[in-house]
Amino acid sequence: MVRGYQVQIGQVNGIASHYEQQRQQYQSQANYWNGRIYTWGVTSYRWEAYRYKSGKRWKTGHRQVPVYGWIHSPQAEANRNAMQQAANVAAQMRDAANQQGKPVVATMQAQIAATQQKIANLQQEVASLKQKQ
Repeated sequence: MVRGYQVQIGQVNGIASHYEQQRQQYQSQANYWNGRIYTWGVTSYRWEAYRYKSGKRWKTGHRQVPVYGWIHSPQAEANRNAMQQAANVAAQMRDAANQQGKPVVATMQAQIAATQQKIANLQQEVASLKQKQ
């Protein structure tokens, strides 16, 4: 009987644990995408004049050179926001499961204590009966 209560308590706590695991996974994914919202790379190109020697004469030419800067990724930001929202929902579900489970666990723990007291009383009775025999 006590074991049955303990199993039920484990199941109640397991629900909250499940939501906490989900929250951690979503938060990890949100952190991954957060680091990819802005990346360093080529943002554009510009024309640059340069001089070069052709034979005995110097000539001027033009070439394109890259311009570097931070590049914003709206898709990475959207992914981060979606994962963060999912993590927040999982946290709310975890908190709700904890709140709903508290009275159940408290009731079961009281029942466990009462059952253990009954078992102790019965064991005492058995011991006294054995002495009488």
